[in-house]
Order: sequence, then structure tokens, then C-alpha cells
Amino acid sequence: MQVKLLRFLQEQTIETRWRTQGDPRQRALITATNVDLIKAMKEGRFREDLYYRVAVVAVKMPALRERMGDTRLLAQAFLSRYAQETEEDR
Repeated sequence: MQVKLLRFLQEQTIETRWRTQGDPRQRALITATNVDLIKAMKEGRFREDLYYRVAVVAVKMPALRERMGDTRLLAQAFLSRYAQETEEDR
């Protein structure tokens, strides 16, 4: 999967079993992980060339379990969004 993601980032094409699609439009890729990618690179579990493609702007955030005050806000936001979507479907 890392090779396919790297190819997409370099060539801006997506290869499937049936066809290759290219699209010249600009794209932004947002990635997230709970793995230490520097450590994974040293252990040979993550490609270094892919790391430097996806780690252009790195934002490190503490785990949600370390930000207990945020859980209530997130729950309220998701419930509100779900309620609104459910109401629109009726």
C-alpha cells in the first residue's frame, strides 16, 4: 500500500485493476497515525521516501485520552451533526 500511495503522490495517478486514471487538479493529502513513523522507518516498516512526501507539515497532537475536556465537546458536535442530518432525511 505504501508503494501505491507514493506512486499517487509522485505521478498523481491512481492505478486500479481495470484502468489508470490521472487528473491534473491540485490535491491536498491529510494523513494521521498513532505510530511513531521515525521509529517505523528505522525498523524498516515505513518507507523513508514516503515519509518525506507526507510529512511536509507535521502537527503533533496529544491522544484524546490525554485531552479529556475535548471528549464532551466532540461528542456534542457529532451528536448535533447527526441530529441535523437525521432531521434533513425526514
